[in-house]
Amino acid sequence: MSASQTRTLRDLLLIAGLFAAMLVGALMGLAHHAATHKLGMDHVVSGVALNMLAFSGSGYLLRRFFTRAQPPDFSLLAPFQLAHAAMPGRDDERLLARIALAHDHRAGRKHA
Repeated sequence: MSASQTRTLRDLLLIAGLFAAMLVGALMGLAHHAATHKLGMDHVVSGVALNMLAFSGSGYLLRRFFTRAQPPDFSLLAPFQLAHAAMPGRDDERLLARIALAHDHRAGRKHA
């Protein structure tokens, strides 16, 4: 398989994974709706149960498809790195501190 075919296959698998995640999310939402509105279950109980199901289900699938002998290859995701969100010339910590202090100043809080 050539490099361009590998890249195309990787891109298709990534897109298929994203669509599968959207489909499962929609099905979980539909299950939550059915449990709360049709069956009368409490919203919190249904939400916690579905989150526990999703957490354990993803752990099961991870163990099923990836073993310690064959770890997932995260280098395939290298082209999809997110851009750095810091302002040019400023570091993230100073930016977050300025936002927090500005919020506190508007709320009337004093800092030492």
